[in-house]
Amino acid sequence: MSDHFWWYLSRSTGIVALVLLVLSFTWGILLSTRALREVDRPAWLLATHS
Repeated sequence: MSDHFWWYLSRSTGIVALVLLVLSFTWGILLSTRALREVDRPAWLLATHS
């Protein structure tokens, strides 16, 4: 495999990790501020927390 493959693989892995981190932070902020009141049932929140 060429060096370009490893370069693209490492960069794309970093981008995916960054997107997942931002989504995780956003989800946590939305749940902690109770912005999702219509969908934040206690059992559902407990299931997503674990």
